[in-house]
This record gives sequence, C-alpha cells and structure tokens, in this order.
Amino acid sequence: MFTRILLLMIGMLLSATAGMSQPSFSMPHGLYEEAITVAITPANAGAEVYYTTDGSTPTTESTLYTSPLTLTKTTLLRAIEVADGQSSAITTASYIMVSSV
Repeated sequence: MFTRILLLMIGMLLSATAGMSQPSFSMPHGLYEEAITVAITPANAGAEVYYTTDGSTPTTESTLYTSPLTLTKTTLLRAIEVADGQSSAITTASYIMVSSV
C-alpha cells in the first residue's frame, strides 16, 4: 500500500513539471580561471526564475532572478522557473574557480 501511494505521489510530481521547460544558463558548467558572469534565461516568456548558489533546492522562497550573476568562487548554481502556478524541473550547473580549489 505504501509503495502504491509513493508511486502515485511521484507520478503527480512528474506530471506537475512535465509541461514546463527549464531555464538555461549562459555559461556552461566547468572550470574557470577567473570570475564569470552567468545570465539565466527562462524558457517560457513571462516566467519568473528563482535560484540558489549554495546547492540547495530552489523554491519560490529563493532569490528572484533580476540580473546576471557574477561568480567569483566555486558555485553550484540551481534554478527553476515558475509560471501560472507551475514550477519547472531544476537546472543545475557547477562552476569551479580554480583559484578557490
């Protein structure tokens, strides 16, 4: 019974995000020698983007994206977009600053 309920809940979560495209980052994940600027672009016009820089799961309580981010240290950037009460799946990228390793 528990397994059936769990599978039903997972299915509901997947269907809730299935119709939303994810936001994209202007810089690919990777190793960088110096600070970089990363823009986040929503896939859906009019969507709001929320992000975290500490690796935590972004929610609508996270920071609302308003302008490009300057990353000066190793950062795990994660973002979602929200429109019409629906949230996208999470976009994640690791930016490793060689000087901070």
